[in-house]
Amino acid sequence: MFERTAYFPGWEVAVDGRPAPVIYEDADYPGLLGYRLSAGTHQVVSRFTDHTPARLWGDRISLLSLNLFGLIFIFFPKKLKLSK
Repeated sequence: MFERTAYFPGWEVAVDGRPAPVIYEDADYPGLLGYRLSAGTHQVVSRFTDHTPARLWGDRISLLSLNLFGLIFIFFPKKLKLSK
């Protein structure tokens, strides 16, 4: 089964409450979010999580930048005053 959702690391799929492997390198549907289902009725939940390398590095860089700005503001307060 393939959804019309572009795959990006961080997508998770659960079929009937159990994690299912995500298929995204299919030759017929490249880049789409896919998963395998057996015949019958199932409850499928696909969700995007924040468990990605890009999110991790983005958070780290943001915190580092915020800390650096704070240190500059503490140690050099007169140089940051805005002129009128």
